[in-house]
Amino acid sequence: MKAILTILSILIINFSFATTNPKLKIGFSGNTTTLEVRLNAVKASDVTFTITNAVGVIVNTKITTLKKGSNNISLLDIINLEEGTYTVSLIEAGKTFTTQFVNFK
Repeated sequence: MKAILTILSILIINFSFATTNPKLKIGFSGNTTTLEVRLNAVKASDVTFTITNAVGVIVNTKITTLKKGSNNISLLDIINLEEGTYTVSLIEAGKTFTTQFVNFK
């Protein structure tokens, strides 16, 4: 039986394109294994999220449209991901923003 996966803390990066709160929060809520991103957008925008492992292999891609205001985006159920460090990239209007999380069991 696999244990519920967690991270040590909520990771925050500065988010320089037009947001009401210039921070991108990534983490898990409660006892879930779903990786979520929370952010506030000043305007609607098409974005792409990619998750890559430590050697640069893309393990997940999600294309979505942010709505104006608060957005909660579920990216991936990480229950089947190997232990290790992963990079989450957000691509919007040709700009890329990244942060990392550690998956451990």
